[in-house]
Amino acid sequence: MSLLGKLCQLYDASSSVRGELFALWQDSDLPPWWEHQNLRVSAEDERTALGVRADAQRVHGWAEALVPELLRTADYTRVIADAMGVEPQMAVAVCSAAQRRARQRGVEQRYVVDETVIRRPVGGPQVMADQISVLRGLAAQGRLRVLAWESGHYPLDSAFELCSVPGLDTVLYHPRARTIHTGGAFGHHDVFIRLWGQAEEESATLALLDDAHTRLSATTTATLRLPGRPGLDRPGGA
Repeated sequence: MSLLGKLCQLYDASSSVRGELFALWQDSDLPPWWEHQNLRVSAEDERTALGVRADAQRVHGWAEALVPELLRTADYTRVIADAMGVEPQMAVAVCSAAQRRARQRGVEQRYVVDETVIRRPVGGPQVMADQISVLRGLAAQGRLRVLAWESGHYPLDSAFELCSVPGLDTVLYHPRARTIHTGGAFGHHDVFIRLWGQAEEESATLALLDDAHTRLSATTTATLRLPGRPGLDRPGGA
């Protein structure tokens, strides 16, 4: 019980989440509850989900739609938080803190992202161009690959992150469902290896990222040159 309390304090879990977890602990006659129970993370408890990943020794992730949270810029984070109805400044503060902790602890991170992730201009051309610059830095270190549209592979798996956390074995986090599962790899380790092998290697990934960045930069320049009339302040305006 004391361990559960320390975990809740470490990840700054809300009172409602703490109550649910303590109830699960007390009602279970099984070994430690995290081997058999799932934890659903609400929007206001994002610190719990980010904390698990920031405290991991290794994080391997797949993203089919949005940039993984530990890789997001402040502006990208702000846009997503606003769309989810979460207070943007709080989301940025929490995400930035988790990213700093991951860097300080030297968390080994490796990701595969679908090409859709780098082609979707979340927040507009400038926000996305800045985000791609961050992804490029990771790709240049051999820690990020892009699953190209032209590869012919169709991603059937929704986004997930596998976290190796000391004392908790493997933790599986589903960003879309916002659930944390503990106690095993759930077959996702093999899925990640398959996706990593299907994705473009370093040079091809860098080329895709550079192409996306160039297109976004060109769009930004074109937007700035458009006359300041209604309907013409963005590409494709009429």
